[in-house]
Amino acid sequence: MQALARGEANSDQQQRALKWLIEQAAGTYEFQFYPSDRDTSFALGRGFVGQQIVKLLKLNLSSLRRQYVETASHPSES
Repeated sequence: MQALARGEANSDQQQRALKWLIEQAAGTYEFQFYPSDRDTSFALGRGFVGQQIVKLLKLNLSSLRRQYVETASHPSES
């Protein structure tokens, strides 16, 4: 994570840092319900952050850019 923050992480380090962030820090794929409402809420919040990261990784940028260009060229239609 430190090498990633400095911009010095190689590809393997980048992948390991992202995997740790999604799976361990955010607990994205963990069971997120606990006996305590507070613990459940906290776990769901962590999981939501992980889900958003995964969503961004799977986002089709070319489709998003195309939609942006189409909307920018026809602003009155959106």
